[in-house]
Amino acid sequence: QDAEGTIPDLRIFVPYVDDPSQVQQVQQMARKINREEFHAEIHYAIGATLETPGGCRTAVDMIRDLNVKNFAIGTNDLFPLVDGSADRHKKGTSYNSTTSDGTKTPLLSRGIVRFLKCMLHDIRSAAQKERAEISIGLCGELNQVKLHPHNLGQFLPLVDYIAAGRPNQIPSLKILAASAIAQTMADEYYNPFK
Repeated sequence: QDAEGTIPDLRIFVPYVDDPSQVQQVQQMARKINREEFHAEIHYAIGATLETPGGCRTAVDMIRDLNVKNFAIGTNDLFPLVDGSADRHKKGTSYNSTTSDGTKTPLLSRGIVRFLKCMLHDIRSAAQKERAEISIGLCGELNQVKLHPHNLGQFLPLVDYIAAGRPNQIPSLKILAASAIAQTMADEYYNPFK
């Protein structure tokens, strides 16, 4: 909902945000187009796709200064930039170890995990301080490895949605998400001090 309590007809996500000024430019353009072309009748919300470390670190500013309430964490582009393996021609995210539960699932690097924990904490704290209802999602090529409870699965309770790149992914992503959330909750129950 926007400030007047209206549910938006349209959500516009600004991709590959590195600085809040990029979002501000799109906000200004959208206001102008809505006013001039549609007599301000379109209810819309501007969001940011967090695919760069700079965009992630300034999400707090976007909440406070620009009233941005929708964020999508673009895992495909963000992870290689965070862990230093950025190469647009190389496929995949670098994984540095495997789980100890016998599944031999590759684990995301500690740097990525810590970065995500800090970023999600900062965004949620800023929203709470501003009393803003925000939405945070995960997007990218989400699969069994990325959604494993020791990878992104541990963050599913902290996000509002996961995005499927293709409609046929939706059923399997629902199952993976439910499994990851259940495993994360079980881990917290059986290992409360980890």
